[in-house]
Amino acid sequence: QSIIASLENFSLPAFTISGATGVWVKDCAGKDRKIASLGIAVRNNVTYHGLALNLSTNLSYFQKIKPCGFESNVMIDVHDLKTIPAQNMKQALIENIKAEFTAATSLYADRHQPC
Repeated sequence: QSIIASLENFSLPAFTISGATGVWVKDCAGKDRKIASLGIAVRNNVTYHGLALNLSTNLSYFQKIKPCGFESNVMIDVHDLKTIPAQNMKQALIENIKAEFTAATSLYADRHQPC
C-alpha cells in the first residue's frame, strides 16, 4: 500500500493483481506492467522483508531472469511513465511507509489492550 500511495502522490495510478506479486501500473498502451517487487523470507524465526521500486532501473537485467515467475518484458520503470526525482520518490515512500506503520500500530493497540 505504501508503494501504491507513493506512486499516486505523483499521479501514477498503481494497483495489485490477485495471484500476482508486486505492484502494477498500466503502460501507455494500457497493458498491465510490474513496477515494484516485494520480498519476504523467514529464517531461524526471523522475518526479512523488502521492496524494490523500479524508478530508474536498467530493465535489461530482468532479461536474464523470470522476475517472480513472469516474463521479463512485464517489468516497467517509473521513468518510462513520468520523470520523478529520486529524492522526491524516496521522501514519498518514507512518509507513506510511516503512515502505514502508524495505522497498523494503532489498530494493534486498539485490539490488544492489557487486562
